[in-house]
Amino acid sequence: MIEMALVLPVLILLVFGAIEYGWAFLKASQISNAARQGVRAAIPPDATTATVQAAVDAAMTQGGLTSSGYTTTITSLNATIGAAVTVKVVVPDYTKISLVGGLVPRPTQLSAAASMAKEGP
Repeated sequence: MIEMALVLPVLILLVFGAIEYGWAFLKASQISNAARQGVRAAIPPDATTATVQAAVDAAMTQGGLTSSGYTTTITSLNATIGAAVTVKVVVPDYTKISLVGGLVPRPTQLSAAASMAKEGP
């Protein structure tokens, strides 16, 4: 019983830590996917901020991240052909999407950026 009392809290902490970090990696992947979807929408010549934001919103909704309070930054949307267009998605408060809570150390924010070359007509 004494051994169980000593080992069980550490074991529980390790299990919850593995669960939380797996969840964080899943959410980071979903945010990265949203940035990629946004930049794919940004590279056609007729792309607008609204179409890019709609693509990011759709990907974030699909990942279950609509309530995370994310921000989207679009850089060089009206760039010349061949120039880089960048879309960055930031979830500033990871605690809103955390799975386990405050049991283990976790990131304060998650972000991802994607860049592609602007297409021509």
